[in-house]
Amino acid sequence: MTGLRSRTNSMARRAPAVVLLLGLFAVVAMVAPRPALACDCPEPPPPREAREQVDAVFSGEVVAVTRPGPDVDPPDRELVAEIEVAEVYAGEVHERVEVRTAGDQAMCGYGFESGRAELVYATSDDGSLSTSLCDRTRALDRAGEDLAELGAGEPPLAGPGPGIAATPQQPVVGWRLGLVGGFAVVVLVLGVWRARARRRA
Repeated sequence: MTGLRSRTNSMARRAPAVVLLLGLFAVVAMVAPRPALACDCPEPPPPREAREQVDAVFSGEVVAVTRPGPDVDPPDRELVAEIEVAEVYAGEVHERVEVRTAGDQAMCGYGFESGRAELVYATSDDGSLSTSLCDRTRALDRAGEDLAELGAGEPPLAGPGPGIAATPQQPVVGWRLGLVGGFAVVVLVLGVWRARARRRA
């Protein structure tokens, strides 16, 4: 009986320490940073099948990337890539387009980089193109399988796409015409000068 009481008293003395330890574990679990959820999507289908599931497929160089500001919260965090289109394999795509994607790769956003050539599989919503990691979008130098299956592309439509400012047009008078005009003026001035010189003589 004395032994039972002794063990009971010992457990009673240890109880506060155990409770304190469990409490510390709970606090650490709550404040510790949690790993971001990874993008979870199925493996994209082969190139030809993937082309049938989107509204546009094209290749081109990323000329500008606009990243979301720090004060923008999901799901409104969008990255916008401006792309100069070289070849079109599906859909109607202009010479320069904007492609939107989630601003975080954990939300399946595609990591566009300025200056890199891309093969883009995009869906269209009211003329706005978008893509994600779940599509077959990839750097052009890793798209050999796609290019082989997609075949020859077509040139893009003339002019910028929705949301892209028009490029200022070059003046009609080219530099060659200006050069010819300047030369003609010089010849005329020399002719007048020579005529006056002869009259004085």
